[in-house]
Amino acid sequence: MKIQSHWKMVVAILFAIIIFCFWYFLYPHAIVAQERLFVWDSEFWQEYGLWQYVRDFFAQFFHFASVGALLSALACVVVQLLSWGLLSRIGKWKTFLFVVSFVPALFVWHLMFSKFTINNDETSYDWLLRRGRWTSILQKNYPSSMACQNVVRLAQYQTGRISENEMFDELTLTNDVLGSRTAAYMMSDVYMYAGMVNMAQRASFEAMASIEDFSMSGRALQRLTETALVTGQYRVAEKYISILEKTVYYRDFARRMRELVENPSLIASHPTYGKLQKIYQNTTDVLFN
Repeated sequence: MKIQSHWKMVVAILFAIIIFCFWYFLYPHAIVAQERLFVWDSEFWQEYGLWQYVRDFFAQFFHFASVGALLSALACVVVQLLSWGLLSRIGKWKTFLFVVSFVPALFVWHLMFSKFTINNDETSYDWLLRRGRWTSILQKNYPSSMACQNVVRLAQYQTGRISENEMFDELTLTNDVLGSRTAAYMMSDVYMYAGMVNMAQRASFEAMASIEDFSMSGRALQRLTETALVTGQYRVAEKYISILEKTVYYRDFARRMRELVENPSLIASHPTYGKLQKIYQNTTDVLFN
């Protein structure tokens, strides 16, 4: 009896669960690719405007696929509830109109799907790269994207299928490899793994510059902080750190980096940055062709 009296609520909850599972299990990489940097600062609000400030507030939570999928599901449910609130004012055909109220929500889901799955192949490779899932990368079909091909070679090296020299010989050093924002993110990671710090820095700048609405990227700023730290640009690194300290998800990283900036002697003993700094100091810079 209770289910019968609250069946509309049950259907709405099931709808939200379906949307959440769709994004979280099938397209988590597309969700995470939508993350934007949000800074708790009045200057940020004044520079970007209220609409972008509010939008980026929610977009920052796409840092995790689970939270992003939940927000996407809630957005669709809110649209459905608002639609039903309007349609329910009509006295007749209640059941039919309740079904119709899902149409705007499905349209919103379609818009999200169309936007989120652009360059789906690249975002899926990027998702695996960020998590170091090298075997999963090699199990995918060989990609057409140049950036993804470099990710495959890195995965081959990480799993011992090719040597370090073989990976370096095939590494793409042309501007063509930075064909999209996701490609630039991936190549920044690949170059960082390869010890090409300046190349990683340039790729991150390219990724930041390619954001359509001139928003900032926490991921890019994180990498730029690391490269500035390794190359000895401590004042530049401190500038990025001061921004990241005002965020939710990058605050802990920023605090760890501030300790290194204020005590540069600690960098040499750092398991990652110490090795990269030694490589940087003993090799010549490599330029894009």
